[in-house]
Amino acid sequence: MITPLHLASLTDPRSPVSRYLRDPGGAVHSLLDGLGHAVLAWGPVAGPSLAAVVTGLFAARAWWRSRCRRTLASGARLVEILPPPAADPNGAAALWSNLVGVLRPAWRRRLTGQPHLAWEYVFDRETIRIRIWVPGVIPPGMVERAIEAAWPGAHTKTTAAPPLTATPDPVAAGGELRLARSEALPIRTDFPADPIRALLGAPAGLGGGEKAVVQVLARPVTGRRVTSARRAARHLRVGHAGSPAARLLDLLAPGHHRSPRRRITATVLDRQTTLENAAEDRVIIAKQRGTPFETRVRYAVFTTTTLDAAARQATEDHLRGRAHAIASAFAGFTEHNYYRRTRLRRPLIHLGERRLDKGDLLSIPELAVLAHLPWDEAIPALQRAGARAVPPPPGVATCGPGVRPIGVTDTGNPRPVGLRIPDARHHLHILGATGSGKSELMARMILDDAEAGRGVVVVDPKSPTSSCGCPRSWPGR
Repeated sequence: MITPLHLASLTDPRSPVSRYLRDPGGAVHSLLDGLGHAVLAWGPVAGPSLAAVVTGLFAARAWWRSRCRRTLASGARLVEILPPPAADPNGAAALWSNLVGVLRPAWRRRLTGQPHLAWEYVFDRETIRIRIWVPGVIPPGMVERAIEAAWPGAHTKTTAAPPLTATPDPVAAGGELRLARSEALPIRTDFPADPIRALLGAPAGLGGGEKAVVQVLARPVTGRRVTSARRAARHLRVGHAGSPAARLLDLLAPGHHRSPRRRITATVLDRQTTLENAAEDRVIIAKQRGTPFETRVRYAVFTTTTLDAAARQATEDHLRGRAHAIASAFAGFTEHNYYRRTRLRRPLIHLGERRLDKGDLLSIPELAVLAHLPWDEAIPALQRAGARAVPPPPGVATCGPGVRPIGVTDTGNPRPVGLRIPDARHHLHILGATGSGKSELMARMILDDAEAGRGVVVVDPKSPTSSCGCPRSWPGR
């Protein structure tokens, strides 16, 4: 509908629309000439000002991101995990489902960022350690309780996060693993055996002073990050290219079809391609369920010994081969998607910073097969928690004047455990391996009776010397 105002603008010979309708070429040339004169007149002033504003915005953005990273990493801690004798294969999915709770509200993520976690496998010549790097902004005890709930019987030890190496200029080789195809396609998650068995065996035979670290950095995401991933998944399902640049090239290329995956003619039917596309559609839809995690996988092999120039090159070649073996262990996760490795020039700096910018989206089952406690019970280099600890029932005495203290529990919420004095008059059987602390427990019980003024008689039927040849003496004897 044309209003009187629009009609007046069309009939006015001075209006830009009227001039364009009468002489399109002359109107365009006049517009370009005006823009050229404006650029010549205002360019020397507006150009540097615009460049300064853009540079300032980029610098402010970089400073704010660096500040957010320092805030998140301040007071970071390492939670070392001692696996139980038998780890539940479903425990990792339960752990990462529980850790979705570290997701912050949208306004807080924009102001201070979203904290992430780093699951780490640390190898040296004799041991294998599994630990989680936790930012200081995450409440103490949250990750520890989640680990113990996911794997009953697992123990945790929390310490401050030290640097990876104290050597000034260590020799190192490493890289980063990224998804080779669209992140809408999943990696393999169904394994009959432990999927990290090859990873645990790859660094075997490390020399003296050599170490290897594999990091899986992860944080839960939502909002625009998930929306963009689902948009990429829709483009993949209908046969479009994933990135905008690739879609633009496809449009410029001759013979472009809008939906090549869906174009099936009545005369030609590629059954194998149809089955493959249908399978990819199913796994794409299955991956979009639940809360995804943004992840990155990094690895490095380094030596902590000081080397001269002659031995440095040979050591670099040796460590590079070790790093390739670690990266090759991730080939077992290949299915609809797979990992490709990229080189990191200074891997220890990247691993030490534990910095996570933009990564690959993985579902909880995918993340669980990458970061979990080993399923195999026979791993000699891995220290375990020993027998499964059982929390005491609520009726067990804690402390008081009529209770003889025994110790403090290390399962669940720590609480004192004691033995009531009437029960102490009966037999007490103490079982434990050599060096587990049986004699120490008895000595402390005797001292507590003496300090409380209760009568105590100590009878030692063994020889007067201990197993080490030292004279045996009992407190209160």
